[in-house]
Parts: sequence; structure tokens; C-alpha cells
Amino acid sequence: MLPRLAARYAEGLSLAAVAREFGTTPYWVRVAVETTGGTLRPASVRTRSGRPFDLARARELYEQHGWTIRRIAEELGESRCRVHTHLRRAGVRMRDASAPRASRISREKRAAILAAYEAGLAIRQICRELHTSAATVNRVLHEAGVQRRPVRRLDRERMAELRAQGWSYPRIARELGTRPQYVWNVLNARRRRAAGAGS
Repeated sequence: MLPRLAARYAEGLSLAAVAREFGTTPYWVRVAVETTGGTLRPASVRTRSGRPFDLARARELYEQHGWTIRRIAEELGESRCRVHTHLRRAGVRMRDASAPRASRISREKRAAILAAYEAGLAIRQICRELHTSAATVNRVLHEAGVQRRPVRRLDRERMAELRAQGWSYPRIARELGTRPQYVWNVLNARRRRAAGAGS
């Protein structure tokens, strides 16, 4: 395994590109190169088979999709330093790494989150559609001063119907866009009340 990793690196691929190809990490590619007597290239010239840096793609992922430098580097098979350097030289306004995630996402993604919420989508649906977290969605809504909709009380009869068909609590929750614990609470509310009255 190690000789194969070192051989691919010697062909001009970056540590990250070799790691992705073999399903391992750049650390083990580095170990493979060093243990087989190879020489690590300076970070400034590590590139995939000499291919020029794909600035347009990196810029799109960073500005329009809100990807982190680390994720872009993994996608392009480059080092994080190289990605950061090229974006900065191109005049891209870099996000503050110490800022909350919601403050660092792109304007386009922020607008998409707000539009999705105004269209009536639930938080969980927005997370699935836009590949983000509930914490980020909630922070974006808070920072924008959006008036939050009251939590919708789900139809107990629909839950009971699905449960009677053999659906699990997690499956019902996914179907209705809520949490399994909430489904369990709704379906077992009467039982808990009866147990409390009996005691």
C-alpha cells in the first residue's frame, strides 16, 4: 500500500489528491513518501499533475456556496494554504475565521435560507435542501430579525395512523419533519397522563 501511495505522489498528484484516491489521509501519504525514500515537494508547487490552480471553481465554492477553505482544498486536491493564497490574490474578500458560522456563509446562501423560510419550509427541510445546520439557519433568521412562525402542532391522528402501519418513530418524524422524541411524546401523552392519574 505505501509504495503505491508514494508512486502516485511521485507522478505529480498532491498529498490530498492521493489520499482521496486511496481513501486515506494526507498524513499517511506523507508517511508513505518518507518511508519509501521519496522527497516531499514544497507546498507552493504541490499540484495535481501540473494542472494550473482552478481559481474560478475555488472562488465559486467560496463566495456562492459558502464552503470553507479546508473543504475547497479537499475538493480540488490542493493545500489549504494554496487555496487561501490564490483567493486572496484574486481580491476575494476573506471571511473572518473567528466569526460565527452564520456570519461567514455567503450572501447567496443567506438569501436562500431566508427565502426558503419565507416560502414556508420547515427548518429541517431547509437544512436538507441547502445542506446546512439548524444552528446556522436559526442564527441567520435571528440576525435578519425574521418574525418566527409558531411551532406547528402536528396531526396526532396522522402519527397514529402511520404508527399503526408499523412505522418507527424516526421514520414518522422524517415524514412529518420533526423529531422522533416529539412523535413519541404526542403518541404517548394519554398513556403518561393515565399513569400519572393512577399513581
